[in-house]
Amino acid sequence: TFQEFPNAAMAVLQPEDGVLDLFRAVDGLHKAYWRSCSEPVANRAVSKLRQPLVELVGSAVLHVLEEMQSGLADPRVQAVGVCFLKAALSGSDGTTKDILQKAGVVEVLVRSMTNHASTEYLLQDALSILDELHGLSALLQALEHLRSSPFATKAALISLRTSARARWNEVEAQDAFQVIRVILLSLRAHQEGHVILAGLQLLSDLAGDLPETRIAF
Repeated sequence: TFQEFPNAAMAVLQPEDGVLDLFRAVDGLHKAYWRSCSEPVANRAVSKLRQPLVELVGSAVLHVLEEMQSGLADPRVQAVGVCFLKAALSGSDGTTKDILQKAGVVEVLVRSMTNHASTEYLLQDALSILDELHGLSALLQALEHLRSSPFATKAALISLRTSARARWNEVEAQDAFQVIRVILLSLRAHQEGHVILAGLQLLSDLAGDLPETRIAF
């Protein structure tokens, strides 16, 4: 929960006393563990923290999603929420991904992007979360869903290109004809040069490396 503190310009929300102190404590425990991870006592202590940490992260994610849903019209609320989710997901080995998926992150992100389809920085970060959670197929779905917006189309095309370069095996697992179809349909909807350029760069990467995509053209 938060307490309001008056400000000359606006009401500023600050965490209640002790919250930041607890943040520092968790961070300190994490650092101490890595300094002592070769010690059995450290491993025993940390192993008992798994469930409390799962509950902590899960609760934090749910609260962030609630804020995003209640402030759906406000791009600043969405941007902060996406920032929190992206930070929680960073470097995850799977456990945090599971927590985010079960919490319904994808549905909230889709609503956020749909309502702010011209806010590029928000789109890019939200798409990067989708990519981390569900890979290339999720980005293709986002491109189809958001293709009415030139900004969202450009962001999805850029995200697709980045994802394809990082995990080419996911590209190879896709139906090449379907991938090309989705990209071309999104490009046909727009005349903006920056959108066309992003699409051509992605198509160039695909057609240059996959025989199936060259046939698909």
